[in-house]
Amino acid sequence: MPKSSDYPYFLIIGGTRCGTTALIRYLQGPHENIIPLIGTQHSWGQALNFLKYWGPNNFKWHKAFEEKAAGIREHLVYMGRFFIWNHPGAPKELYRVFPNAKILLMMRNPVKRAFSKYVANKGAKWETLSFERAIERPFSERDEIDIQIYNYKQGAYWLRHIKRWLKYFSRENFLAIHAESLFKHPKFVMANIQNFLNIVPVLVQDKYEKINAHKYEEKMKARTKKELIEHFKPYNEELYTFMGVDFGWENE
Repeated sequence: MPKSSDYPYFLIIGGTRCGTTALIRYLQGPHENIIPLIGTQHSWGQALNFLKYWGPNNFKWHKAFEEKAAGIREHLVYMGRFFIWNHPGAPKELYRVFPNAKILLMMRNPVKRAFSKYVANKGAKWETLSFERAIERPFSERDEIDIQIYNYKQGAYWLRHIKRWLKYFSRENFLAIHAESLFKHPKFVMANIQNFLNIVPVLVQDKYEKINAHKYEEKMKARTKKELIEHFKPYNEELYTFMGVDFGWENE
């Protein structure tokens, strides 16, 4: 059986409500050789199960997948859900299994992401608190529920997470994607992604349908927005310096 390092994998990582699902759908459309190893709502999409299952000597499910797709697809992609981004042990485990992977990093304005995450949690009936109380809920980086569900602020401390990944993967293997740019200028961004992944370019669209969009029954309070902008400001400035790009999130 081939080793995992023989495959040209790439990972899509980033926080929930940052366009990770939309991106995989956009890529899958014109590229039939791209398929997610783990579906977006699959029962294996839990952090502890994932890290346990994807040990270097445990590829039972992967083998079955390979047999099904044998000879018809050049690239395989693992759809890195939100727990992959946040989980402390994920970079090390994924590097052990996919050491040559390229990584698409999805980031979004932390303030907008926090509120979008809250709206999604409310819709899923995972959240009963007001937004103001929810974002102040005590958070534990050891708690799977907090990591996956209640990471309103912590999930968007982008540079903190990036540095954990860069302990294992090279910076050249990273492509940071500004989620707002993906939706405002999809033609340019999708062309750049294909170039980064060395995928044969195909005609990209000027517009793409919205994926997993939620209806906002309420608006964020102006005071809360202002407080969150101030909260994220030092984190964002550090990120801008590191990336060499000012995303201008404070002015959106």
